[in-house]
Amino acid sequence: MERPSFGVDVIGDIHGQLAALESLVEELGYDADGSHPEDRRLLFVGDLVDRGPASYEVSRWVADRCAEGRALCLLGNHELNLVEWRAGRTKPKASNRATIEQIESRPERWDPLLAFFETLPLAVELPGLRVTHAVWHQGCFDALAPALGSPGPIPVHADWAPYVRLHAAYAAGAFREGMPTERFSGQWEKALEVFVKGYEHRAAEPFTDNDGVVRDHVRAQWWLPERDEVPRDVRIVFGHYWNMPPVPRVHDAFVPPHPSGHPRLRAWLEGSHASVTGAGRRRVADGAMAVCVDFNGVTRVGERACVGAYRYPESEVVWVCR
Repeated sequence: MERPSFGVDVIGDIHGQLAALESLVEELGYDADGSHPEDRRLLFVGDLVDRGPASYEVSRWVADRCAEGRALCLLGNHELNLVEWRAGRTKPKASNRATIEQIESRPERWDPLLAFFETLPLAVELPGLRVTHAVWHQGCFDALAPALGSPGPIPVHADWAPYVRLHAAYAAGAFREGMPTERFSGQWEKALEVFVKGYEHRAAEPFTDNDGVVRDHVRAQWWLPERDEVPRDVRIVFGHYWNMPPVPRVHDAFVPPHPSGHPRLRAWLEGSHASVTGAGRRRVADGAMAVCVDFNGVTRVGERACVGAYRYPESEVVWVCR
Protein backbone atom coordinates (compact mmCIF):
# COMPACT_ATOMS: atom_id res chain seq x y z
CA MET A 1 0.00 0.00 0.00
CA GLU A 2 1.38 3.40 -0.99
CA ARG A 3 1.19 6.33 1.36
CA PRO A 4 -1.39 8.90 0.19
CA SER A 5 -0.11 12.02 -1.51
CA PHE A 6 -1.77 14.11 1.22
CA GLY A 7 -1.25 14.33 4.98
CA VAL A 8 -4.17 13.35 7.21
CA ASP A 9 -5.47 14.82 10.44
CA VAL A 10 -7.62 12.30 12.35
CA ILE A 11 -10.22 14.27 14.33
CA GLY A 12 -11.72 12.80 17.49
CA ASP A 13 -15.29 12.94 18.76
CA ILE A 14 -16.80 16.44 18.41
CA HIS A 15 -20.29 15.99 19.91
CA GLY A 16 -21.78 19.23 18.66
CA GLN A 17 -18.92 21.48 19.78
CA LEU A 18 -18.66 23.68 16.69
CA ALA A 19 -16.54 26.43 18.24
CA ALA A 20 -13.97 23.91 19.48
CA LEU A 21 -13.89 22.22 16.06
CA GLU A 22 -13.33 25.55 14.33
CA SER A 23 -10.49 26.35 16.73
CA LEU A 24 -8.90 22.95 16.15
CA VAL A 25 -8.95 23.07 12.36
CA GLU A 26 -7.49 26.58 12.52
CA GLU A 27 -4.75 25.29 14.84
CA LEU A 28 -4.06 22.56 12.28
CA GLY A 29 -3.65 25.16 9.51
CA TYR A 30 -6.97 24.74 7.68
CA ASP A 31 -9.05 27.56 6.26
CA ALA A 32 -12.68 27.97 7.30
CA ASP A 33 -13.81 25.98 4.26
CA GLY A 34 -11.66 22.98 5.18
CA SER A 35 -8.93 23.62 2.61
CA HIS A 36 -5.26 23.41 3.60
CA PRO A 37 -2.27 25.12 1.94
CA GLU A 38 -0.40 21.77 1.97
CA ASP A 39 -3.42 19.83 0.70
CA ARG A 40 -3.91 17.95 3.97
CA ARG A 41 -7.22 16.16 4.57
CA LEU A 42 -9.46 15.60 7.59
CA LEU A 43 -10.52 12.16 8.78
CA PHE A 44 -13.28 12.21 11.42
CA VAL A 45 -13.73 9.16 13.65
CA GLY A 46 -17.46 9.86 14.12
CA ASP A 47 -19.70 11.05 16.97
CA LEU A 48 -20.37 14.42 15.40
CA VAL A 49 -23.67 14.80 17.25
CA ASP A 50 -25.30 14.94 20.70
CA ARG A 51 -24.26 16.53 24.02
CA GLY A 52 -23.04 19.82 22.54
CA PRO A 53 -25.13 22.76 21.32
CA ALA A 54 -24.45 22.53 17.56
CA SER A 55 -25.00 18.96 16.33
CA TYR A 56 -26.63 20.14 13.09
CA GLU A 57 -23.97 22.74 12.31
CA VAL A 58 -21.09 20.32 12.97
CA SER A 59 -22.71 17.60 10.86
CA ARG A 60 -23.44 20.01 8.01
CA TRP A 61 -19.85 21.30 7.98
CA VAL A 62 -18.39 17.80 7.95
CA ALA A 63 -20.83 16.55 5.29
CA ASP A 64 -19.92 19.46 3.01
CA ARG A 65 -16.19 18.79 3.41
CA CYS A 66 -16.73 15.10 2.65
CA ALA A 67 -18.66 15.95 -0.52
CA GLU A 68 -15.69 18.05 -1.65
CA GLY A 69 -13.18 15.27 -0.91
CA ARG A 70 -11.44 17.37 1.73
CA ALA A 71 -12.60 15.04 4.48
CA LEU A 72 -13.85 11.57 5.24
CA CYS A 73 -16.02 10.68 8.23
CA LEU A 74 -16.39 7.27 9.85
CA LEU A 75 -19.52 5.97 11.57
CA GLY A 76 -19.70 6.62 15.30
CA ASN A 77 -22.11 5.05 17.75
CA HIS A 78 -24.11 8.29 18.04
CA GLU A 79 -24.68 8.40 14.27
CA LEU A 80 -25.52 4.69 14.37
CA ASN A 81 -28.12 5.36 17.07
CA LEU A 82 -29.81 8.02 14.92
CA VAL A 83 -29.83 5.83 11.80
CA GLU A 84 -31.33 2.94 13.75
CA TRP A 85 -33.92 5.23 15.38
CA ARG A 86 -34.91 6.65 12.00
CA ALA A 87 -35.38 3.11 10.65
CA GLY A 88 -37.58 2.22 13.61
CA ARG A 89 -35.22 -0.46 14.89
CA THR A 90 -34.38 1.22 18.19
CA LYS A 91 -35.88 3.72 20.63
CA PRO A 92 -34.36 7.11 21.48
CA LYS A 93 -31.51 7.00 23.99
CA ALA A 94 -30.95 9.54 26.71
CA SER A 95 -27.78 10.74 24.97
CA ASN A 96 -29.52 11.57 21.67
CA ARG A 97 -32.98 12.60 22.81
CA ALA A 98 -32.22 16.32 22.40
CA THR A 99 -30.92 15.74 18.86
CA ILE A 100 -34.00 13.70 17.98
CA GLU A 101 -36.20 16.55 19.20
CA GLN A 102 -34.32 18.87 16.81
CA ILE A 103 -34.79 16.39 13.97
CA GLU A 104 -38.51 16.07 14.64
CA SER A 105 -38.96 19.84 14.77
CA ARG A 106 -37.18 20.42 11.43
CA PRO A 107 -36.99 17.13 9.53
CA GLU A 108 -36.48 18.80 6.15
CA ARG A 109 -33.03 20.11 7.07
CA TRP A 110 -31.98 16.94 8.89
CA ASP A 111 -33.06 14.39 6.26
CA PRO A 112 -29.96 14.93 4.06
CA LEU A 113 -27.70 14.53 7.07
CA LEU A 114 -29.40 11.34 8.24
CA ALA A 115 -28.91 10.01 4.71
CA PHE A 116 -25.26 11.11 4.93
CA PHE A 117 -24.82 9.14 8.16
CA GLU A 118 -25.91 5.99 6.33
CA THR A 119 -22.99 6.38 3.90
CA LEU A 120 -20.27 6.53 6.56
CA PRO A 121 -17.66 3.75 6.39
CA LEU A 122 -16.35 1.90 9.43
CA ALA A 123 -12.61 1.49 8.98
CA VAL A 124 -9.68 3.11 7.19
CA GLU A 125 -6.16 1.77 6.83
CA LEU A 126 -3.15 3.85 5.83
CA PRO A 127 0.44 2.60 5.70
CA GLY A 128 1.34 2.04 9.34
CA LEU A 129 -2.01 3.19 10.73
CA ARG A 130 -5.56 1.93 11.21
CA VAL A 131 -8.47 4.22 12.13
CA THR A 132 -11.95 3.39 13.40
CA HIS A 133 -14.41 4.77 15.92
CA ALA A 134 -14.07 2.39 18.85
CA VAL A 135 -12.02 -0.77 18.25
CA TRP A 136 -10.44 -2.67 15.36
CA HIS A 137 -11.57 -6.11 16.52
CA GLN A 138 -10.07 -8.66 14.14
CA GLY A 139 -12.83 -11.24 14.50
CA CYS A 140 -15.50 -8.63 13.83
CA PHE A 141 -13.50 -7.27 10.90
CA ASP A 142 -13.39 -10.75 9.37
CA ALA A 143 -17.15 -11.13 9.91
CA LEU A 144 -17.95 -7.76 8.31
CA ALA A 145 -15.47 -7.79 5.42
CA PRO A 146 -17.47 -10.06 3.05
CA ALA A 147 -20.38 -7.59 3.08
CA LEU A 148 -18.51 -4.31 3.58
CA GLY A 149 -15.21 -4.89 1.80
CA SER A 150 -16.56 -3.24 -1.35
CA PRO A 151 -18.18 0.20 -1.80
CA GLY A 152 -21.88 0.69 -1.21
CA PRO A 153 -24.38 2.46 -3.47
CA ILE A 154 -22.84 5.82 -2.62
CA PRO A 155 -19.05 5.30 -2.63
CA VAL A 156 -16.58 7.50 -0.81
CA HIS A 157 -14.62 10.16 -2.69
CA ALA A 158 -12.05 8.65 -5.05
CA ASP A 159 -9.10 10.09 -3.07
CA TRP A 160 -10.14 8.05 -0.03
CA ALA A 161 -11.32 4.88 -1.77
CA PRO A 162 -7.95 3.02 -1.72
CA TYR A 163 -7.80 3.28 2.07
CA VAL A 164 -11.30 2.28 3.17
CA ARG A 165 -11.31 -1.27 4.51
CA LEU A 166 -14.92 -1.49 5.71
CA HIS A 167 -17.45 0.56 3.75
CA ALA A 168 -20.90 1.75 4.82
CA ALA A 169 -23.19 -0.80 6.46
CA TYR A 170 -26.38 0.65 4.96
CA ALA A 171 -28.11 0.91 1.61
CA ALA A 172 -31.40 2.82 1.32
CA GLY A 173 -32.04 2.64 5.05
CA ALA A 174 -31.50 -1.11 5.37
CA PHE A 175 -28.43 -3.18 6.15
CA ARG A 176 -26.46 -4.16 3.07
CA GLU A 177 -26.85 -7.68 1.77
CA GLY A 178 -24.77 -10.18 3.70
CA MET A 179 -24.39 -8.01 6.81
CA PRO A 180 -24.03 -10.21 9.91
CA THR A 181 -26.86 -9.18 12.24
CA GLU A 182 -26.54 -11.87 14.90
CA ARG A 183 -24.52 -11.40 18.08
CA PHE A 184 -20.83 -11.86 17.42
CA SER A 185 -19.38 -15.04 18.87
CA GLY A 186 -18.29 -14.56 22.46
CA GLN A 187 -19.59 -10.97 22.68
CA TRP A 188 -22.80 -9.29 23.80
CA GLU A 189 -22.79 -7.05 20.74
CA LYS A 190 -23.15 -7.52 17.01
CA ALA A 191 -20.01 -7.19 14.88
CA LEU A 192 -21.04 -3.74 13.64
CA GLU A 193 -21.72 -2.56 17.19
CA VAL A 194 -18.34 -3.83 18.40
CA PHE A 195 -16.56 -1.63 15.85
CA VAL A 196 -18.47 1.51 16.83
CA LYS A 197 -19.29 0.85 20.51
CA GLY A 198 -16.57 -1.45 21.78
CA TYR A 199 -17.35 -4.55 23.81
CA GLU A 200 -17.60 -5.63 27.43
CA HIS A 201 -16.40 -8.32 29.78
CA ARG A 202 -17.38 -9.27 33.30
CA ALA A 203 -16.08 -6.80 35.88
CA ALA A 204 -13.91 -7.97 38.77
CA GLU A 205 -16.72 -6.79 41.07
CA PRO A 206 -20.06 -4.99 40.58
CA PHE A 207 -19.89 -1.21 40.46
CA THR A 208 -22.27 1.75 40.19
CA ASP A 209 -21.92 3.69 36.94
CA ASN A 210 -22.36 7.43 36.33
CA ASP A 211 -26.14 7.02 36.01
CA GLY A 212 -26.47 5.19 39.32
CA VAL A 213 -26.96 1.78 37.72
CA VAL A 214 -25.24 -1.22 39.30
CA ARG A 215 -23.35 -3.12 36.59
CA ASP A 216 -21.45 -6.39 36.52
CA HIS A 217 -19.91 -5.85 33.07
CA VAL A 218 -17.45 -3.17 32.02
CA ARG A 219 -16.07 -2.01 28.68
CA ALA A 220 -12.99 -3.99 27.73
CA GLN A 221 -9.71 -2.10 27.86
CA TRP A 222 -8.70 -3.56 24.53
CA TRP A 223 -5.66 -1.31 24.23
CA LEU A 224 -3.90 -3.38 26.90
CA PRO A 225 -1.34 -5.74 25.31
CA GLU A 226 -2.95 -8.92 26.66
CA ARG A 227 -6.10 -8.33 24.57
CA ASP A 228 -5.06 -10.46 21.59
CA GLU A 229 -8.34 -10.02 19.68
CA VAL A 230 -6.98 -6.67 18.43
CA PRO A 231 -4.10 -6.66 15.88
CA ARG A 232 -0.88 -5.12 17.16
CA ASP A 233 1.18 -4.89 13.98
CA VAL A 234 0.42 -1.20 13.35
CA ARG A 235 -0.90 1.73 15.41
CA ILE A 236 -4.65 2.16 15.86
CA VAL A 237 -6.18 5.64 16.26
CA PHE A 238 -9.69 5.74 17.67
CA GLY A 239 -12.22 7.82 19.60
CA HIS A 240 -15.21 6.78 21.69
CA TYR A 241 -13.41 6.23 25.01
CA TRP A 242 -12.94 9.34 27.10
CA ASN A 243 -9.38 10.52 27.21
CA MET A 244 -7.62 13.64 28.46
CA PRO A 245 -5.13 15.82 26.65
CA PRO A 246 -1.71 15.25 28.21
CA VAL A 247 -1.22 17.00 31.55
CA PRO A 248 2.40 17.25 32.72
CA ARG A 249 3.15 15.02 35.70
CA VAL A 250 -0.49 13.88 35.75
CA HIS A 251 -1.22 12.12 32.49
CA ASP A 252 1.17 11.57 29.62
CA ALA A 253 -0.44 8.62 27.83
CA PHE A 254 -2.70 8.74 24.79
CA VAL A 255 -5.11 6.04 25.89
CA PRO A 256 -7.71 6.30 28.64
CA PRO A 257 -6.82 4.64 31.93
CA HIS A 258 -10.35 3.36 32.64
CA PRO A 259 -13.37 2.48 30.46
CA SER A 260 -16.31 4.86 30.19
CA GLY A 261 -18.80 4.43 33.01
CA HIS A 262 -16.22 3.21 35.50
CA PRO A 263 -16.12 5.28 38.72
CA ARG A 264 -12.33 5.41 38.57
CA LEU A 265 -12.61 7.27 35.26
CA ARG A 266 -14.75 9.97 36.88
CA ALA A 267 -12.27 10.34 39.73
CA TRP A 268 -9.41 10.60 37.24
CA LEU A 269 -11.17 13.25 35.17
CA GLU A 270 -12.16 15.31 38.21
CA GLY A 271 -8.60 15.20 39.46
CA SER A 272 -6.89 16.38 36.28
CA HIS A 273 -9.27 18.33 34.06
CA ALA A 274 -8.56 21.67 35.71
CA SER A 275 -5.04 21.65 34.28
CA VAL A 276 -6.25 21.51 30.67
CA THR A 277 -6.59 24.80 28.83
CA GLY A 278 -5.85 26.39 25.44
CA ALA A 279 -4.11 24.37 22.75
CA GLY A 280 -1.24 21.94 22.82
CA ARG A 281 0.86 19.50 20.80
CA ARG A 282 2.68 16.34 21.77
CA ARG A 283 4.58 13.80 19.70
CA VAL A 284 3.40 10.24 20.23
CA ALA A 285 6.04 7.79 21.41
CA ASP A 286 7.21 5.41 18.68
CA GLY A 287 6.08 2.33 20.58
CA ALA A 288 2.54 3.53 21.33
CA MET A 289 0.20 1.16 19.50
CA ALA A 290 -3.12 2.77 20.50
CA VAL A 291 -3.94 6.49 20.39
CA CYS A 292 -7.30 7.77 21.64
CA VAL A 293 -8.38 11.20 20.36
CA ASP A 294 -11.73 11.46 22.13
CA PHE A 295 -11.01 14.41 24.41
CA ASN A 296 -14.60 15.59 24.77
CA GLY A 297 -15.26 13.67 27.98
CA VAL A 298 -13.83 16.66 29.83
CA THR A 299 -17.13 18.49 29.24
CA ARG A 300 -18.75 16.13 31.74
CA VAL A 301 -16.72 17.59 34.59
CA GLY A 302 -15.90 21.10 33.38
CA GLU A 303 -17.22 23.93 31.25
CA ARG A 304 -14.64 23.59 28.49
CA ALA A 305 -14.96 21.47 25.37
CA CYS A 306 -11.83 19.72 24.14
CA VAL A 307 -11.34 18.26 20.68
CA GLY A 308 -8.17 16.71 19.33
CA ALA A 309 -6.46 15.29 16.28
CA TYR A 310 -3.73 12.84 15.36
CA ARG A 311 -1.48 14.12 12.57
CA TYR A 312 -0.34 11.54 10.01
CA PRO A 313 2.41 10.83 9.14
CA GLU A 314 3.91 13.25 11.69
CA SER A 315 2.80 11.06 14.64
CA GLU A 316 1.71 14.09 16.66
CA VAL A 317 -1.40 14.78 18.71
CA VAL A 318 -2.89 18.29 18.68
CA TRP A 319 -5.75 19.44 20.89
CA VAL A 320 -7.75 22.56 21.66
CA CYS A 321 -9.75 23.19 24.83
CA ARG A 322 -12.04 26.22 24.95
